Amino acid sequence: MPLKPWKKLSEAIVFRNPYWTYKRDAFELPSGKPGEYHYVHTNGSSMVVPILGDGTLLLVNQHRYLLGRESAEFPCGSVKDGATYEETARQELREEAGYSAESLLLAGEFNPYNGVTDEMCRVYVARDLAFVGGTPDETEEFELLRLAPAEVEARIRSGAIWDGMTIAAWSICNDILAHIPKRRTDMKTGPMILGMLAAVALFAAAAYAQEPSHAKHVIKYEGTASCVSAACHEGAAKEVAESLHYQQMGIPRFLEGWEPGKPAGMLHSY
Repeated sequence: MPLKPWKKLSEAIVFRNPYWTYKRDAFELPSGKPGEYHYVHTNGSSMVVPILGDGTLLLVNQHRYLLGRESAEFPCGSVKDGATYEETARQELREEAGYSAESLLLAGEFNPYNGVTDEMCRVYVARDLAFVGGTPDETEEFELLRLAPAEVEARIRSGAIWDGMTIAAWSICNDILAHIPKRRTDMKTGPMILGMLAAVALFAAAAYAQEPSHAKHVIKYEGTASCVSAACHEGAAKEVAESLHYQQMGIPRFLEGWEPGKPAGMLHSY
């Protein structure tokens, strides 16, 4: 048997700010008894779960004023007047994490506090990321975190990640993430990776001059297990020199097996 709904009699705005509207409704219970309901109205919000090519996730660490604590969270923001959920997701990913995404998948939605707000938060999984640089506003300061899914799970269980919206988004996306195949590398993670690739090219050319048969260099990135590796064999030095000026997606062509728009064959994770 369905539950009997409350009857809304009227609605009034008590207070409005740039972020939400405080409302007061008059209602009538199924018994006929009247009452008042005070709540926060918003246009909704979008939370993004960004996945890098190696399967690690991007979170932002920030200071939360009300509890006076730092909080690691997935990028999230309120839907502004005239904006869509997807536009908001892309904007928050860019502003807070400094990335854009070619692929944005709607994973689900939830209400963060259904006794206090009518807000619905939509959760997106973002892939094929490219670093573009963040533009937080004056009230925001972010530290970018790269965590493996197991690390996110462990931090939630230990209480280190305590933001309810992040925990809800993780619950929605966890099963989806388990079925997303890892890619050998994210070829669009920005200037830091591209700079290292250029360094590899130079190291390989220099090593070839010393030892033509084989030269290999490995660079570790941000303390993770992901490595950028390159091998240079006889005859490769000439191609290295010719390729350094060639920029297609910013990737030096000397990387074995590389074709425009495809991952380089010599890139892998250890």
